[in-house]
Amino acid sequence: MVTEAAQAMFIYKYRLVDITVDRVDHQKFAATAKPQLVKATCTRPETSEEFLKKGVTLRYSYFDKDKKHIATLDVTPADCGF
Repeated sequence: MVTEAAQAMFIYKYRLVDITVDRVDHQKFAATAKPQLVKATCTRPETSEEFLKKGVTLRYSYFDKDKKHIATLDVTPADCGF
């Protein structure tokens, strides 16, 4: 995992080493991952208190084993009721 920061955004970059981009249904991946990310991010004090309540969006970008983009999902303060 690599992290970066941008204007009002904290970015997590994940490399899924057992997956190739051509074997992923991108829409299904995003539809499945987004609710899980929102729940985990909104309920974790270190992300909700330190980032979301302060107006910072958390961006999760996923890449395959060859560093090809799979999906990017944002969890915004609004997703958590802030």
